Amino acid sequence: MNPKIERKVYEIFINSIKNTKSSEEVIDFLNDLLTPVEKTVLSKRVSVAFMLMEDKYTYEQISKTLKV
Repeated sequence: MNPKIERKVYEIFINSIKNTKSSEEVIDFLNDLLTPVEKTVLSKRVSVAFMLMEDKYTYEQISKTLKV
């Protein structure tokens, strides 16, 4: 994808989330947008980031816990 188009698509995506009025709308938006597998992958990526930020877990512990 052309980098300019990619940036624009990403901007539209972010603005779509920002413009939601409630957490229920965000949930509905993501449920409409993502497949079950994509939701799992995204959830794991966010979990990895939070676990790393806590600075309590090793990469091995994270890998074992989240199966990543």
